[in-house]
Amino acid sequence: MRRRETAHPTIPQSAGQRQRQTPKRKPRGSISTCTFPRQAAGSCTTQPPRGPRQTLPVARAMDDDATLRRPAEKGSVAKAGELDPPLQAIGFEVEELSPSRITGRLLVTPTCCQPFKVLHGGVSALLAESLASMGAHMASGYRRVAGVQLSINHFRSAALGDTVLARAVPVHLGRSTQVWEVKLWKMDPSTGEKGPQIAESRVTLLCNLPLPEEHKNAGDALRKYSKL
Repeated sequence: MRRRETAHPTIPQSAGQRQRQTPKRKPRGSISTCTFPRQAAGSCTTQPPRGPRQTLPVARAMDDDATLRRPAEKGSVAKAGELDPPLQAIGFEVEELSPSRITGRLLVTPTCCQPFKVLHGGVSALLAESLASMGAHMASGYRRVAGVQLSINHFRSAALGDTVLARAVPVHLGRSTQVWEVKLWKMDPSTGEKGPQIAESRVTLLCNLPLPEEHKNAGDALRKYSKL
């Protein structure tokens, strides 16, 4: 006799077998520090949620100053001749002069231009070296100083006929070295105030060097005009 085959009832799959279990999502705000996905879960740490970003107070820059908006004083070019003859040669006008701040202005003339009729980059470097050296000389008590490094970034040009405003301030006043920051702006002809910045320099100088006897009067002009 042929044995009757008994049909086994089909057991329906449970919902958990038919569908993949969806892992629970972590609450927002918790950040896992796992670097590799195959690390064990116990090796990960959870950081507390981050708070709102804090905006640190920014110190007010010294750029906004009425000194750069005042017209040049009469005889300031002659003053530059006593302080630094190369500055007089290019027509630079010295305005404020102190151990903590030097300002002035320069009219861009053909003497200051490169072939494309814009301010020569070397003139900007000359301004930076000269103003920083005068400031360091005063800040060191009129001891001898010497520039050892100058870096300059040119952001935009100043064309023939433009007026350039300059400002030098100390960044570091040490016993043996000083660092000065020199910024140049193009003056807005409609307001007489400083417009876009055209260059920025950092000048490092050795200071408190021995002063030769034959040059002991080198700082007389600075003493004459400086505001101590």
